[in-house]
Amino acid sequence: MKTKRIVSLLVSVIMAVGTVTAVPFTASASELNAPIVSAKSSLATPKITKAESVNNGVKISWGRVNGAARYRVYYKGSKGWTRLADTTSTAYTDKAVSSGKNYTYTVRCLSADAKRFTSGYDSKGKSVKYISAQKPKKKVWVVDYKTIHHDREWIVTGTHEEPEYKYGYIDVCNDCGKQLPDSNTLLDHLEWEADHGGSGSYHAEEQWVKVGTKTVEDGYWKEAYDEKVVVGGHYEYR
Repeated sequence: MKTKRIVSLLVSVIMAVGTVTAVPFTASASELNAPIVSAKSSLATPKITKAESVNNGVKISWGRVNGAARYRVYYKGSKGWTRLADTTSTAYTDKAVSSGKNYTYTVRCLSADAKRFTSGYDSKGKSVKYISAQKPKKKVWVVDYKTIHHDREWIVTGTHEEPEYKYGYIDVCNDCGKQLPDSNTLLDHLEWEADHGGSGSYHAEEQWVKVGTKTVEDGYWKEAYDEKVVVGGHYEYR
């Protein structure tokens, strides 16, 4: 009887020791107060298979873990791992990223109520450099221009008549200084001067003489300038 009791006690001790030494998964700095799953009930650790730049952010993908109800996604910040989002999918896109910067992610399994972790996580994580995708270019019509130089020019707005003069000679009486524009006037005047005690003589003087009228343009000077004109166009992708 004593031998059976001793054996029974030894078995109990061995079982108790096995329960106490079960190794838990290590939580991240932001999860120190969260429930930690034990090794006995743990699911496989999710493994990120792809981290890539997409149009609107960084997309990470991981393999589905048998038994996992949902997943929690983390990114590594200045203070260690920080919770990013919970999802039932096996992919997540982080949109709060900047082109040219590196980002590191890891994933952990959660229970359906999100109150208990059901797996460990990759403490190194998966890193990727985000490069923003360029927007597709559009085919647009671009107008082509050329520059034409215009010299200074006279712009006609109308016309008017002006008297026209030129230098010429006219006969002038030596006694009284009267101008004698034609032969009849000249003869009559000289006879009159002779009858009244004059000398009856004359001389020729050069003067500015009206000879008629001329048509003159009205207008203004337009200063030289460069003009940009359309000469066609072409398609470009922008």
